[in-house]
Amino acid sequence: MTASALRLTEKPDDQDADVALLRDVANGDMRAYRVLHKRHHARIYGFALRIVQSPDRAEEIANDTWLAVWRSAHRFEGRSAVTTWLFGIAYRTALKTRRRFLFERKHVDIDDAQDLADRTATGAEAVMLSRDVAKALKTLSVELRTVVELTYRYGYTYAEIGRLVGCPEGTVKSRMSMARKKLKTSLEAHSR
Repeated sequence: MTASALRLTEKPDDQDADVALLRDVANGDMRAYRVLHKRHHARIYGFALRIVQSPDRAEEIANDTWLAVWRSAHRFEGRSAVTTWLFGIAYRTALKTRRRFLFERKHVDIDDAQDLADRTATGAEAVMLSRDVAKALKTLSVELRTVVELTYRYGYTYAEIGRLVGCPEGTVKSRMSMARKKLKTSLEAHSR
């Protein structure tokens, strides 16, 4: 890892540090890989967990994502933030895993999993992730739930989400509109 990359790793959301680290990873630098992993693994795991709602599968997705990062770091072209690129890999990996799991089980018992957010959230996050909201989010398709999560939890713009999930920005806006309507209907039904 270059000396400049090591100095830049002090800020967890520093795009320049991520680019330097990824460039070093592309050159086979295992130390840079470990630093990049340490900076972003928890967020990748959390994102995967919200898609597949299984800690074991989320860990598998996170591990598969990091393997893909190691193998394809040289493909990063810098057209997006490194985190957007990482989340894109995680998203596609999660969808593949979810499809495989659905095929194997023929259904997913989402209601069997307790809300991890209810057990770990504190303060304002706990209010936002109340049981009713968590239940309403579970009723959304993966595509709709992903748009909501990436917008509200991770702060991505619609354009960034479009690049991340591989669809036009207009489709992301449509998915968000549909998600909001479904969430509103679901929450109104719970409040009666």
